[in-house]
This record gives sequence, structure tokens and C-alpha cells, in this order.
Amino acid sequence: MLDLLILITIVFSAILWVWAAYDINKTRIRFKVTQLWLLLVFIFPVLGPIMYFQMKRKRKPNRFPTKRISGIA
Repeated sequence: MLDLLILITIVFSAILWVWAAYDINKTRIRFKVTQLWLLLVFIFPVLGPIMYFQMKRKRKPNRFPTKRISGIA
């Protein structure tokens, strides 16, 4: 049972680690900031991605959609 729990934790942290590295590279931020985040994620494989996703700026939703709903003026 303990082995299964350890395996699940390792798989979860690996998925989170890869997802954070991909998201850091995909996000448009300054190059030095990108390098710093990648360094933190690689040095701290569990806490690094969690810190990144908690501190990442959220995108603002589009307040003025270009597509209109039919039937509404």
C-alpha cells in the first residue's frame, strides 16, 4: 500500500513538473524571469511548480466579445 502511495506521488509530481516547464516556456514573460522560474522548477520539483502556478498572473477575460448572440440587441 505504501509503495502505491509513493508511486502516485512520484507520477503526480512528474506530471506537475513537466506541465509547469511547458507553461513557463509557452507564457510570454521576460527571458530572465523565464530562466528564473525554470531554475526554481528544476531545483524544487514539487514546490517549484506549485509556487509558479500560485504566483502566475491570471489572464483577464475578454470583456468585449466580438461574437454577438443572435436575438439580443
